[in-house]
Amino acid sequence: MDPLSPLPVFISLAVALAVLFVLVRLFRKQADPVKFASIDGLRGYLAFFVFLHHSSIYYFFVRTGRWEWVPSRLYMHFGSSSVFLFFMITSFLFFTKLIDGRHKPIGWTNFFVSRVLRLYPVYLVVLLISIIYILFISDFTIKEPLGVIAGKLGHRFLFSMFGFDYINYVYEVPEFTAGVLWSLRYEWLFYFTLPVIGFLFFKSRPSILTLIISAGLCFIITYYCVMIGFTALSFTGGIVAAFLARSKVFCKFASSWVASLIVIACFACTIYFFIAADKVIPLTLISVAFILIACGNSLFGLLTFSLSREFGQLSYCIYLLHGVMLYALFHFCMNSEQAAQLPVMQYWLIIAGTGGILTALCFFLHHYYEHPALKASPRVSHFLKNALFSARKKLRLAVKHQNTSRISS
Repeated sequence: MDPLSPLPVFISLAVALAVLFVLVRLFRKQADPVKFASIDGLRGYLAFFVFLHHSSIYYFFVRTGRWEWVPSRLYMHFGSSSVFLFFMITSFLFFTKLIDGRHKPIGWTNFFVSRVLRLYPVYLVVLLISIIYILFISDFTIKEPLGVIAGKLGHRFLFSMFGFDYINYVYEVPEFTAGVLWSLRYEWLFYFTLPVIGFLFFKSRPSILTLIISAGLCFIITYYCVMIGFTALSFTGGIVAAFLARSKVFCKFASSWVASLIVIACFACTIYFFIAADKVIPLTLISVAFILIACGNSLFGLLTFSLSREFGQLSYCIYLLHGVMLYALFHFCMNSEQAAQLPVMQYWLIIAGTGGILTALCFFLHHYYEHPALKASPRVSHFLKNALFSARKKLRLAVKHQNTSRISS
């Protein structure tokens, strides 16, 4: 069998969805109702496709020792197109908030608290696993000064925002996560642009402090992380979708079976004719497909199917955790020599099993850790607002007391 055959995609997806189906029935966990159900259903498949993309790379990596793109347009698009679609989802959801903000003001404190509680809990798990890997590979020996290690871990805590580096002379650190952290830089950059965009174009009224901090962080991230043109451009599809979603006429068309065929045709042409999505035509094609999905297309009901939406709830966990699982599989469970000897079908059956285990872990992690943390964002935001108000009040009283003392003296 061809190692890059589409067959393992269906096998792996079937295993993952079967595991999820059983867990949902056993633990009676259901996806929260959301406004854009099609997007919720899309996210899980995108994250799992990224897992399959890196699995295909590992097939050749264990044989050649080189981490490089594979000679398959399908598996290549599982990486590049999936990430670009994630960027479109981000821009669509948060530009929708900006547009709605013209009638309902945005609470920027709550917004950034929710982003921290959305991205950090699972990432802290990945960071902890990475530290365990580093210790294991280093034979539990400290080889760098503790201050240097602490600084590098601090940088890692910031999603390796300013580039990747080794820790304790373990050079495989970026490989632990299969290199997916680069995309989170652009997520954060987009978040920090929103108060500025809202102030300039949507009559939003963020505080001066919020504007200064956001603009400053945008400059710092852009300075250290050179913006890739098509990475920035990929956010445009979501922005266009946010405006078109206001049109009832367009949304009615987007929900039709004709639009479903257009979505399929766009994805098929992108995969068949282009090796990656970082060109104008393929990016335009997947943008058109995304706009239709964002405006209500469900691909004949696939994306709004309850199990698809459950899968979508696990997307961030799958996206971050699949790298550490693949690293453990090919470095701790078996070595490269053993992996290189695996027949193609056996290799992909192991990947399918790993995908099932990954889905199960992400199910429990989401429902008992990630989701409760995100639900706590209003309380945390309220606490921070009260703390800030109290600090301002104390500062005013201190200044007033100091001025009174000066006048008295």
